[in-house]
Amino acid sequence: MKFLVIDDLPSIRLIAKTVIAKSGEHTVLEAGDGKEAMAIVLSEYKKGAPIEFILCDWNMPLVSGLQFLQKIREVELFKDIPFVMITAESEIEKLKHQSIHATGYLSKPFTPEQIQTKIKEILDQQLDQAA
Repeated sequence: MKFLVIDDLPSIRLIAKTVIAKSGEHTVLEAGDGKEAMAIVLSEYKKGAPIEFILCDWNMPLVSGLQFLQKIREVELFKDIPFVMITAESEIEKLKHQSIHATGYLSKPFTPEQIQTKIKEILDQQLDQAA
């Protein structure tokens, strides 16, 4: 499975990338903002190896996580990609009430176990829906 981790903090990207890649079953790409992320999503799609799961910080320069999510959801090809919004705990409830169409939320600071749990939870939900 191909993941894209988006955060303006390299340390957060490194933690998430390390946790996801640990199993050896996943490819993990990274971006520092929503603009760079959109270019990666388009590029990978054109290569025939589309992004299959996105973890994205809410608060970033240039193109925020919310702006990026809105752009992704507007494109039919990408609208169903699982998308986890990463943000401060205090922001999560606000986001849930804004109908932003994130698949899930992860609050900072997070542990490697929380990343694994959230990804598994979402992938399990998708399997259940497909059955």
